[in-house]
Amino acid sequence: MGKNWRMGIDPKEQNTLVVTGPYAYVRHPIYALSQAMMVVTVVAIPSPVLIAAGLVHVLLLQWEARREEGHLRGVHGEKYGEYCAGVGRFFPRLRRV
Repeated sequence: MGKNWRMGIDPKEQNTLVVTGPYAYVRHPIYALSQAMMVVTVVAIPSPVLIAAGLVHVLLLQWEARREEGHLRGVHGEKYGEYCAGVGRFFPRLRRV
């Protein structure tokens, strides 16, 4: 995303849709990696507190990804819909549409 990188949604910004680099394979590469690291940590250290924190972490990232996707649909319309059809949310699609 280069200079367009940020956390969260700024409804005033109208950035271009980035579909290159890691975004050519997954729509949320940062969230995907964060969730993967959390799951691996929970598997390595399966304490009740870490399992609870991991569950909350993954659920909140799922929620934020869907919230951002709703915003991007509103900003980019059909172009974003086409992008979503061909690129997985957190995992690369095995077969492109």
